Amino acid sequence: MKEVIGDLWDFHAKGDWIVIPTNCVVRTDGRAVMGAGVAKKAASKFPYLPKLLGLHISLYGSKPFIFWEYGLICLPSKYNFSEIADMGLLEEGARNLPLIRQLILEKTTLDTIPIYLPRLGTGLGRRKWDLVKIMLAAYLDDDFVVVNLPVYTDDPED
Repeated sequence: MKEVIGDLWDFHAKGDWIVIPTNCVVRTDGRAVMGAGVAKKAASKFPYLPKLLGLHISLYGSKPFIFWEYGLICLPSKYNFSEIADMGLLEEGARNLPLIRQLILEKTTLDTIPIYLPRLGTGLGRRKWDLVKIMLAAYLDDDFVVVNLPVYTDDPED
């Protein structure tokens, strides 16, 4: 697993696959709750994604969802949006990501593809990156790239 500084959506704009951390809550209208963070940005860019993800969650529960048409992998990181990220869900997702990559490769002529992901479970999931990183590294090789947002400062001396 590699780490880079940048914006996850810049990699997606270049045609790369990205991981969207999600929760497992479905509204009464059938749409998945995607109201904050990377998930909110994904729902804004792809307005029918919440409906498709909601259907997937209703049918299969807390399983990853591959949005083939747009190069997105929705990966549950918590059961409810208000909770702290669930380490069991994160580990299940980490175990599944190499299998998902293999499925994607089988549909292409490529030998390998990078898959970009945010620091899963850390931002709105409130987990410590050091703990999550150790767990992810046990499953993800260097074709998986964690994208860290740059740190900006107002002080030109920094």
